[in-house]
Amino acid sequence: MASPYVPPDNWVYPAFERLIALGYITTAEIGMRPWTRMECARLVSEAGDKIAEDAVPRKARDSSS
Repeated sequence: MASPYVPPDNWVYPAFERLIALGYITTAEIGMRPWTRMECARLVSEAGDKIAEDAVPRKARDSSS
């Protein structure tokens, strides 16, 4: 399945840079642009997983281990 590239001037790049700076995305190849739509979807999924982890209070996470 083909995945077209997201144009370099698209609004998603600053949004991803913010998520990277906040530590919600750790696997992005920042110097490799433009990204494909599939790569952007993967990054959104990664950020969503990390945000969901942060939504669980630390005390609840620590006691489940």
